[in-house]
Amino acid sequence: MAVMLIGLVATFIAILVAAIIFVMINRGGSGAAKDARFGVLIGIFVVCAFVLHIYVNLNIGLRLALGQTVAYFLQWTIVGIGIGLIYKPLPTPSISHKEAQKLVANLWTEFAAHSSEALATNGKELQTP
Repeated sequence: MAVMLIGLVATFIAILVAAIIFVMINRGGSGAAKDARFGVLIGIFVVCAFVLHIYVNLNIGLRLALGQTVAYFLQWTIVGIGIGLIYKPLPTPSISHKEAQKLVANLWTEFAAHSSEALATNGKELQTP
């Protein structure tokens, strides 16, 4: 019980790190299957990096290792789904290809008009003594 707070804080930090990784790799869209896949990958990572490591180094016994494997795998799968349910990416404005072409054409026309005005003004200034 004396170290329970350390375990809780470490778990919350791990969830925060998993959420940051989720945001970094999320390419839009959402769905429970995609979120569960993320959780499964984190679960596999935790089982391999933590449970099996503890099993080998501390000889905790096969029964305890299997129990931890199931518990951590399910826990992180649920965390992945939870992160996906909470995370909502910011909407990005999108325009169609035709709208983009029209925008570029308008910008080019405006640029050309201002350029010709600037050239005409500069020419007049040069001719004036």
